[in-house]
Amino acid sequence: PFLRQNFYEYRSATNEATHTIANSNFTADKIRELFGAESEVIYPPIDLENYRTEYDRNGYITMVNPRAEYKGPDIFMDIAERMSDEEFLLVGPISSAKIKKRAGKIQNVHHWEWCEDMRDAYAESKLVVVPSRVEESFGRVPAEAMVSGIPCVVSDRGGLPEVVGDTGEVVENVNSVSEWVAAIQRAFERHDPEAQKERVQRFSAERQVEKLNELIDEMVE
Repeated sequence: PFLRQNFYEYRSATNEATHTIANSNFTADKIRELFGAESEVIYPPIDLENYRTEYDRNGYITMVNPRAEYKGPDIFMDIAERMSDEEFLLVGPISSAKIKKRAGKIQNVHHWEWCEDMRDAYAESKLVVVPSRVEESFGRVPAEAMVSGIPCVVSDRGGLPEVVGDTGEVVENVNSVSEWVAAIQRAFERHDPEAQKERVQRFSAERQVEKLNELIDEMVE
């Protein structure tokens, strides 16, 4: 009953609003599909300088925010076991005791419970993996990594492919470890840091705030 009421309230809000903002084209498509409303896409603004660091080609293969199974930390550890010659890093708290215990047993998996400045994590990463099982509305982690030209491999879920575009690798069969390993290898081979840095400019705080101001000005006029 709560979800049903929630759905009708969202539909009513989007249809009565003068403007609706979506945080990605994926979300805009969902709003159109579910509520029959058009929306303006304004990406979550990212202050690029807050994430810029030197790329370490000898660093970890990293996953950020492994807090729950739907984020795919078990997939990440399956990859780590398959690629035993690489070092892997989990950044962030893990709510599942089972997953946390497993992470502690895999020799080439390291876990940072907390990271105050994400530049510390990205500075030690040579590739970022986002193995999410759910439809992410955007994909802030790969965008942050791309600021420093770190290659990204993401699942084909929600707005993640939209973030990396042609500069990253997208895995369709999320539960296939073999596809993840192959995608990681391709990401290293095709690594184009300049293309990543250019693409991530579209998510900059400057551009997104400008779009929001233009929308506000239009409403005022």
